Amino acid sequence: MTDLIENDNLSENLIIQSNDLISAVYDMTLREKQVLLACISQVDSRKTITEGKEFVLTVEQAQGLFYTETNKMHAYNDLKTVSERLLNRVATIKLNESETLKTHFVQSIKFNDETSSVSLLFAEKIKPYISELEDKFTKYRLEQVKQMRNKNAVRLFELSVMWLGQANTPYIVKMFELDDLRDVLGHLGKYKQFGQFKKMLGDSVTQLNKSTEINIKIAYKKTRARFTHVQLKIERRLPQAKIEDKESGGKAPKADNPTRDPNTLDWVNNLTDMEKQIITEQAELYINKKGITDEKHRKNIINKAFEERWGLDDYKNEQAENEKYKKRLEEEKQRELEQKRAEEEKRKQAQKELDECEDKFLKLPQAMQNIVLETLENRLPMPFKKNFKEDLQANNKVYRNVEYAGTFKQIMKDF
Repeated sequence: MTDLIENDNLSENLIIQSNDLISAVYDMTLREKQVLLACISQVDSRKTITEGKEFVLTVEQAQGLFYTETNKMHAYNDLKTVSERLLNRVATIKLNESETLKTHFVQSIKFNDETSSVSLLFAEKIKPYISELEDKFTKYRLEQVKQMRNKNAVRLFELSVMWLGQANTPYIVKMFELDDLRDVLGHLGKYKQFGQFKKMLGDSVTQLNKSTEINIKIAYKKTRARFTHVQLKIERRLPQAKIEDKESGGKAPKADNPTRDPNTLDWVNNLTDMEKQIITEQAELYINKKGITDEKHRKNIINKAFEERWGLDDYKNEQAENEKYKKRLEEEKQRELEQKRAEEEKRKQAQKELDECEDKFLKLPQAMQNIVLETLENRLPMPFKKNFKEDLQANNKVYRNVEYAGTFKQIMKDF
């Protein structure tokens, strides 16, 4: 059974995935990811995917979504080869502390040369992560990622939207060991050199920051003079627009308290939302590193982290450094502004003096004016003297030229 979609424009479709699928580990190219997302965007996430139901993407749709005028001629061949590779891609999904699921995304593909389209049949094991979703899911519009040219930027965007939704705060801080973030981005065994990893992550974040409302700042942490951790400060620059749910026509859920200031102290523990987030991240980092799975043990670690305010000293030191840096920038900006003002004042003063000298010059008899011009020519350095007569013939106010004005003003002071 193949469902040919009625609306050729998929840009406004919502992509809705279980958070477990967003967090899954897998590797695929940018084009493979684009084809996958375009098909997921056609799924009614509230309902069951009927057996044998296929989802269609045409070459024309792919061109409109993911290609530019200069490369859209490649869409036909791309769709064929990308779909075949997608058939072999596997997601590793963590079910619980002891179980991990490995599943293909796609069960079968069918390319139709007559309609220039590909039909995807999702694998049975992947369906629960894109359909019949009631909670713990993440959604965004295909429009938000369709023009991204970096697969890691797409992955980071999905993860960031999920993390912000889970935290229900305007911004969060996530801390990873370098190897863990490599795995999350699907780069198992790749980018082992820190310089390579830093460039990969930096390029991805730069594109994400430019292309979306999400903004990420990166900080690297050292352990014994070696970079071992990366910290991501993630925020949504503007309030998230209300988006209509493609199935129900409803609105995206609002935050419990969208006007809450993240720097407001919680009266219970005297911590801000950001400080609570940092402590929780430090606790989770410790729990993951030690492989702690017992729920009671996990809670004890988190409680200990809050009692001892894990990570807050570093955070406050960093905030203080940031404030110093901002103050330095403001001072430099003020100095530059004052320098520009002084230069402008100096220019105006020089202009005023020149105007006064010219007014005085024009009131002189013609014979005296000629004497002034001869004196000016004689006092000029040799390189300027050669051009003076030519300039004088072309412009009877040649004394206003920047190379002659200074000498002219000195001469006029004697009159």
